[in-house]
Amino acid sequence: MLPWRKYRHVNFIFWTGYFLYEWLANSVLDDAYKANFYQAIIYTSVSIVAAWVTLHIVLLRFFLPERKPGAWWVLAASIVACTLLRRVFSYYIIYRHFHPEYLQWHKSFWSPKIIGEAAWMYLVVGFNNMLYFMRAWYEQQRISEVLKKDKAIAQLELLKSQVHPHFIFNTLNNIYSLSLHQDRRTPDMIHRLSSLLSYMLYDSKDAVIPVSKEIEYVQNYIELQKIRYSDRLDVSINVFLAVDGFFVAPLLLLPLVENCFKHGVASEAGRAWIRMDLSRDGDWLVVKLENSVAEKCVTETADGARGARGDTEAAGGTTETAGGAPLVNRASGPGVNGHAVPENGGIGLDNVRRRLEILYPEQHDFKTLSEAQSFLAVLKIKNQAP
Repeated sequence: MLPWRKYRHVNFIFWTGYFLYEWLANSVLDDAYKANFYQAIIYTSVSIVAAWVTLHIVLLRFFLPERKPGAWWVLAASIVACTLLRRVFSYYIIYRHFHPEYLQWHKSFWSPKIIGEAAWMYLVVGFNNMLYFMRAWYEQQRISEVLKKDKAIAQLELLKSQVHPHFIFNTLNNIYSLSLHQDRRTPDMIHRLSSLLSYMLYDSKDAVIPVSKEIEYVQNYIELQKIRYSDRLDVSINVFLAVDGFFVAPLLLLPLVENCFKHGVASEAGRAWIRMDLSRDGDWLVVKLENSVAEKCVTETADGARGARGDTEAAGGTTETAGGAPLVNRASGPGVNGHAVPENGGIGLDNVRRRLEILYPEQHDFKTLSEAQSFLAVLKIKNQAP
């Protein structure tokens, strides 16, 4: 439960307020400030003892987390004991030394008014214990939120680590080959690789970055990949000025570009192409990536917050599950030329989907469409100010 140190400030304020009430409220009625001061000290002290016994001995040990045998008897015994303790101080100290006039109403120790004293004391005790459990509930919620946040951060870091592909190893080999032939592109390639590593290590730690920086990172990645594909690769990137001022999560677009190379360009024996368009739709950034692929006939739709059920149903596909799993619609028939075809995409797109669910809940839309000779990915995300 809630540690004492996290509750002591609330406890101090509560009992100080109760002491002042006992002292001043009674003093206003009979103008006996000194006598009521000592009375308030005694009543407050007894109430603190009753609250502590009720909370830490009765409730936390016998009722929570589950009720133990005899718990109600322990509660009743504690109420009787604390009530008698208050009555002893009231009858033998307060009434006889500070307020002797009260003895005319309390002629016997076992006066029926003892029930009223017990009711008032345990009303105060109940409020005090309620504050404890409210504070404990708030602390538990805070810890739960921190754990959820830490878990989300850990998941994001894991997904980011998956974004750092083995292409770095391949790129170093390619640069090594260039250096052996004393290719003049070698210094530029080393500089671009250095920029990529710097971005991965430092800039990717920010929550959001300008979209222009992410585009620069993607361009460096593409230039490094061009070493492998030389003249058979045609890449076109169109960035509209309206996207200036937009911010995105770092390393969000790279998996889409990686997917173009891994499942598109790499599978093309002839000339391959990639088209990337970035535009604005109100407060939404729209990213369209299309690449050439070997002939396929697969339709995949992965919906985010805004959904695209209509497009899926129009294609005669299945429906997305309640858990947000990606939709996969396969065209009827055995595939192209009578052969079954594999689905485009892979770890990269799953990475994007999971990161979108964490970073842009209810603020993203991600759809992919695989056709016979091309693969299209459309991502819409809402702008997030830094």
